[in-house]
Amino acid sequence: MLYTYEEIRKKYGAPAKINKAIENGHIYNCGNKIFSDEEETNQLEVISKAYPNAVFTLYSAFYLYGITSINPKKIYLAVHKGEYIEMQDKTISKVFVPKDVFDMGRTTIVSNGVTLNIYDKERLLIELIRKKNKISVNEYTELLCSFKGIFENLDKEKLKEYIKQFAIKDLTYKTIKEELLEIEEPIEIEELAADEDIIEEFTDTAAINNLPVETRITECDIANINKSFIKNILFQITKFFDFILNFKRDRISEN
Repeated sequence: MLYTYEEIRKKYGAPAKINKAIENGHIYNCGNKIFSDEEETNQLEVISKAYPNAVFTLYSAFYLYGITSINPKKIYLAVHKGEYIEMQDKTISKVFVPKDVFDMGRTTIVSNGVTLNIYDKERLLIELIRKKNKISVNEYTELLCSFKGIFENLDKEKLKEYIKQFAIKDLTYKTIKEELLEIEEPIEIEELAADEDIIEEFTDTAAINNLPVETRITECDIANINKSFIKNILFQITKFFDFILNFKRDRISEN
């Protein structure tokens, strides 16, 4: 069982008695001012106990949902913007969120038996678009490809309501249509802002492109093609240098 510092004070009393209990192995200091009566603890459970109002977001949430297979080195927690929360743990990265949108999309999941506060996938898609210019192209492309795979299962009405609450709603609509669904025809931003029912078109992406799903080339495919192309170029360069070296050796042998 986990205890906050206040809870452990009620159980053991003065700090000296708490330290004695730790020395005797009766309780364990888990960091983040959390204590346990068991030696082995779950890091996510400790963090949730220490910061019960924080919400797992961005890379941590992407990993917990299986949107990415990369387990981030840091824990990304959303906290109220402007509110001071002391976090001495260097593995935690605070993401400040305005209070008016802090609870939007907030939900819970159970991971390894631990209930965690987390943003839903619809909110995370918006967060990905908002952070586009702050993450690497490779990371953005990988995450976007994952969202393409689950887009049909997202709640479109919920997504539409979330988008309305953000100042970048025009950019969000534009990104979803041009990058996530790859609609090629040019669309004016003003048109997107005026058309609140635009997400209703998002469910039939193959029809929009007038091509069967299995024949469409997506950005994910292009990324894979680019990787193969680069590997082939490097292989050809290596072969060229091997040829030059072998040629020089033959000339030296002849002399």
